[in-house]
Amino acid sequence: MEKITIKELTNFFKQAKEGDRKIPFKNTEMIEAVRSASLEDNFIGILEFSKTLEDSYIITNPNKPKAEMIQNARETLTCLAYLADYPHCYPFEFMEIGPAKAYSLGARKDAMNLVQRVYESRQIDIVRDIFPEAIKETHLLN
Repeated sequence: MEKITIKELTNFFKQAKEGDRKIPFKNTEMIEAVRSASLEDNFIGILEFSKTLEDSYIITNPNKPKAEMIQNARETLTCLAYLADYPHCYPFEFMEIGPAKAYSLGARKDAMNLVQRVYESRQIDIVRDIFPEAIKETHLLN
């Protein structure tokens, strides 16, 4: 099986139509595309993917609040980056650590750092805007 690229993912999500639900890629393929983009430091590719993913969520879910769909898309990308950086993370570890804590505690690696840079360029703070619950959790840890 040939690996998909972040460009191919972006192109797929650009074609989204109302009611589309089927994604022809496995989660592992999308994680690998994010990982590959991060290894290449493909800022533009991840930037374009982030915007397209948000648009796609809005288009495919017209009866849901736009802000909720944008939030869901952002959570999806940050989770894909987390899983790209922590490929051997077991489900219980994901639940224990998870992207919210990993981003807020600075446990970022290549993919998470790239996604963070992309969101910062869009004036989006991952912890404050995407995972605000992490702020409360990290205050509890200190």
